[in-house]
Amino acid sequence: VMLDPPKFARSRSAVGEALKGYRRLYTMGVRLLERGGILVVSCCSGLIVLNDLIELIAQVAAQEKRDIQILEQRGAAPDHPTSAACLETTYLKCLICRVK
Repeated sequence: VMLDPPKFARSRSAVGEALKGYRRLYTMGVRLLERGGILVVSCCSGLIVLNDLIELIAQVAAQEKRDIQILEQRGAAPDHPTSAACLETTYLKCLICRVK
């Protein structure tokens, strides 16, 4: 299952609701998968950091009583650098997971 939603958080005030949306989406994706299935989640919201997504995956794993292994963490290609002055430019994030 591949989940690649549009930008959920367009402002800092929207981050909380965006995280709830990602959690609902991840829960639905996990419920669709048989044991051993692959879940790919992407996020293009610059205000949401990779650790937020990892925490959501952990929460969904506990809620659904499934073991979720993060196989790979990916981001933008090298030709899309991050500005040290604007960390929101690290907006492309991707986790490839196995759901047991």
